[in-house]
Amino acid sequence: MGEQTLTPEQEAESVLLDEVILPAFEEKCAAHGRRFASPEKVIKAYMSAQHIKTAAARDTGDIVDAAHADLCKAMGIQTAEEKQADVQAQEQTGAQAADARIQAAIATLTAAGQQ
Repeated sequence: MGEQTLTPEQEAESVLLDEVILPAFEEKCAAHGRRFASPEKVIKAYMSAQHIKTAAARDTGDIVDAAHADLCKAMGIQTAEEKQADVQAQEQTGAQAADARIQAAIATLTAAGQQ
């Protein structure tokens, strides 16, 4: 079995992917705190992002929301919905507190959490 010969266009795409696109993608991910253990992981992450973009272009965006929620869960990051639920729970607890000082303390902490 011999090596597959690439067309000039395929070779050009390969050079751009290896020398420009993947390093830029990895740099952007690192700027957001995501580092990869190997070049293979970078490629898998990049391809996953491309698949999500392709699916999002075809769908109404539901797949993006689901992927975002899955990624947040995997990384231990609260989604906007979870943050809002926490705020609502804190507000409900604050409303139930009879002491004005406790209500003020809860309101202060709720406001700080929204920033």
